[in-house]
Amino acid sequence: GEMEKQFQKIAQQLQEISEELDRLEIPLHLEGVQKKIKDLITQCESSAQLVTEPTPIEHPLKTKENPLLASGDFQIGDGKPRQKILDQYVHRLDDIVLLQRHIRGWLIRRRQKEATLKKVRNREQKMQEERKKIRQELIDTEETYLSALKLVPEHFFKTLRADQVISDDEMKSIFSNIEAIINCGEVLLSKLRKEDVGETFLGMAPAFELYKEYITNYNSANNLLKSLIKENNAFAQCIKKCEQNARCVNNTTLDLFSILIQPIQRIPRYLLLLEALHKHMGKNGEEHSLLTNAIIVMRAVAIEVNQTIREADDLLQLESIQQSIEANLLKLVEPHRRFIHAGELKKMWGKDEEELHFFLFNDLLLYCTESRSFTNSKIKYRFLGFLSFENVSLEDLDTDTRNYSFILKYSDLGKFYRIGAKNFSEKQEWMELIRRQIDNKRLFAPEEEFGLNDALRPSRMMGYLTKRGQKVPTWKRRFFKLKGTTLYYYTTPDDVLPLGSITLNSHYTVKISKLRSNSVELSHPTDRCYYLKGDTEEVMSSWLEALQLTGVTLDEDVSQMFLSRNS
Repeated sequence: GEMEKQFQKIAQQLQEISEELDRLEIPLHLEGVQKKIKDLITQCESSAQLVTEPTPIEHPLKTKENPLLASGDFQIGDGKPRQKILDQYVHRLDDIVLLQRHIRGWLIRRRQKEATLKKVRNREQKMQEERKKIRQELIDTEETYLSALKLVPEHFFKTLRADQVISDDEMKSIFSNIEAIINCGEVLLSKLRKEDVGETFLGMAPAFELYKEYITNYNSANNLLKSLIKENNAFAQCIKKCEQNARCVNNTTLDLFSILIQPIQRIPRYLLLLEALHKHMGKNGEEHSLLTNAIIVMRAVAIEVNQTIREADDLLQLESIQQSIEANLLKLVEPHRRFIHAGELKKMWGKDEEELHFFLFNDLLLYCTESRSFTNSKIKYRFLGFLSFENVSLEDLDTDTRNYSFILKYSDLGKFYRIGAKNFSEKQEWMELIRRQIDNKRLFAPEEEFGLNDALRPSRMMGYLTKRGQKVPTWKRRFFKLKGTTLYYYTTPDDVLPLGSITLNSHYTVKISKLRSNSVELSHPTDRCYYLKGDTEEVMSSWLEALQLTGVTLDEDVSQMFLSRNS
C-alpha cells in the first residue's frame, strides 16, 4: 500500500511537469524527455497492480543508447520472489526522481529568467516615467520662471517710465539686459515643447552668454535698488505700487528683489534637471549621446557663470575697500586683483613701531592708519603706502619672540620691511597667506597683468626733470620713471610710492613752454597741464623721444627745436 501511494504521488508530479512543459516553449533537446515522462506516467498509474499481481514489464527508460538503465530488466511470472520485483521498482523510482530533479531545475531557471525580464521591463517603465516627469518639470519651471520675469516689463517698466521717478541710466543699471534673457527663455521653452532636451540645450548654449552680463551687473544693481528705495521716497512708493499690481493681476507673492535674483539661480537649476534626466536614461542611443554632450556644455556654462559671480563679488569688495580709504593713490579696482585678508599688524623700524591696518591682496600688501575724517561715514582709513610682491622674499625672524615679526625683503632695491603680529598663530597665518601670494605670482602671473597701474613694470626711461607745481607755481626737481604709458614722479630714485602719475595717451599734446629754457608744456583738453624742464637740451630730447612712443602728440615747434637738433 505504501509503494502504491508513492507511485501515485510521482505520477501526479510528473503530470504537473508535463502540463507545465506543454504550456511553455519546449527546447528541442527536451522533447524526448517529455515523451518519456508521459510513458512513465502511464506505467506509474498501474504500479499498484505490479506490486500485488506481478506481470512481465520492460524497464521504462530502456534504450539502446542507455544500456546502464536497460541492465537488470527481467521478466516476472516464473515464480520469483516478490521482493525482487519491489527492488526493481525502487531502481525505477530512483530514475524517475533523477529525471524529475532535472526537469524541475530547468523550470526554476525558466521562471527566474521570466522574473528577471519582468523586473527589467518594470525598471525601464519606471525610468521612462521618471524621464517624462523631469521633461515636464523642465517645461513647467521654465514657464514659472518666465512668468516671473515678465512682471518686470509688464508692470515695473511701464509705471517707472510713466512716473519718471528715476533716470533711464538708473533703469538700465537696475534691470540690465533682463528683456534679452526673457526672449532667450521663450525660445528655449518653445524648443523644449517640440524637440529633444539634449538637442535643445546644445543648440541654445551660445545664447546663455546673455546671463554673464546680467550676473556681472547684479550686485551693483542690487545695491543701487536698495539705495534708491531708501533715499528716493517717490521711487519706493512706485515700486510698492508695481508689486501690488503684480500680485493682483498675476496672483504672485514675489517682490522685485525676488524677481531680479531668479536669472542668477536659473543656470544651476538647468544643470541639476539635465543631470537628473541623464540618471534615468539608458546608456545607448542618440538621445543619450546628445544629453551627455549637453550636460558637458552646460557644466562649462555653469562654471563660467560661477566665475562671473565670484569676479563680480570681488570687484564689489574692492570698490568697498577703495571707498573706505582716504587719499588712496592706488586704483584698487582691477580685473586681476583679489582681496585675500585684512587685520592689524605693526610696521617696525629700528626701535620704533606703529600699529596699522593692513589689506592683503593677491599682488600687494596695503597699509593704512585710522582716519580722522568725520565728513564721510564710509571713510575709515587713511592711505600710507603699499608693498608689492614683485621681486620680494619673505623671511621669518624666529629669534623675535616678543614682537612675532617677519621681513619682506626687496633684493633689487636693497630694502626690507619688518612687520610684527600680536601673537605666534596670527604671525603664522599672515606669513602663510603672503607666501602663497608671492608663490602664485611667480608661477602664474605674467608681469604685464599684475602691474600696479604700470608702477612695477620695467622703466622705458628714468631720470631727473624739474616740474612746476599746480597749486604753488614753484619748480621742484623730481625723479621721473616712464613705465608703459604712465609717467611717475618721485622725490628720490629709492622711493617706492610715487608722488603722482600721468597716464599718457593721444589726447596729450607737447608744446614749447616759454616759462623756462629746455621746458615743455604737456597739455590735455580736459585735464590739467604739466610743465617739465630738462637739465640740458639733450636730456629733454631723450625724454621727448620716449614720450612719443606712448602716443602723445608732439607740436611741430617741439620736433624742430629738440628732435631735429638731436638728430
